Amino acid sequence: MNIAVVDDKSKDREEVIQHIMKYKKLNHLDFHILEYKSGTDLLKDIDNKNIEIVFLDIYMDVLGI
Repeated sequence: MNIAVVDDKSKDREEVIQHIMKYKKLNHLDFHILEYKSGTDLLKDIDNKNIEIVFLDIYMDVLGI
């Protein structure tokens, strides 16, 4: 399984990834985390990378609100 974390701020991406990794370790799960700086970058990969879960920052300059 692939999980995408999309945020234009690297600090915020890292914080989300740390929480996901903690959950992964506690529950003995196997999945990959993919990082994206923008929604545009995510859209380039979403079909090819078989991404099943997306953590998306909605306050981004590109494809945010």
